[in-house]
Amino acid sequence: MHDRPVTAAGQGQKRPQPIPAKVKDALRLMVYGKLDDDECKPLDFIAAAKECDIKPDQMRRYLDRPNVRAFLMAERRAFRAAICAGNEAALLDVRDNAKNGLARIGAVRALEGMEIADAEVHAPGRQQLPGLTVVLNVPGLPSSPQPPALDVMPDRTIPRPLSPATLDVRAASRPAHHD
Repeated sequence: MHDRPVTAAGQGQKRPQPIPAKVKDALRLMVYGKLDDDECKPLDFIAAAKECDIKPDQMRRYLDRPNVRAFLMAERRAFRAAICAGNEAALLDVRDNAKNGLARIGAVRALEGMEIADAEVHAPGRQQLPGLTVVLNVPGLPSSPQPPALDVMPDRTIPRPLSPATLDVRAASRPAHHD
């Protein structure tokens, strides 16, 4: 993965410095935890910095940099994708083995909802892209066939609904105010 921005720095702008390997390791410890930890408990940034021989104040300054934050967010997205990959299996286990009938029904509904959502997202022709579609009708060039026009004026007159009765609206007189 690239740590540099897509656009080049203009005159007078500083390019973001590459992220040192130690900082990347500390960021990964903050997301994934230690590799030898069975629970994979993530470390806070001070513990992660110390683990990678970085001073906590230096780590704090790195976390203020946009490219470091972008790297951290990318690692978090990858982690979420990895842990969500097992959601279907967990729901299957609940559906097949739960003693609570409502939990089983909820698992079935969740699995069916995931299937429907996935089908909608990946359906052909469903992808919306930003932009405009410009249609040019040039005389003399073949164009796409036009749909038949609809006759919106029927041969018979449609009766109009009757108007509601006229309402008698008068200003209410105010009661006299006595002091």
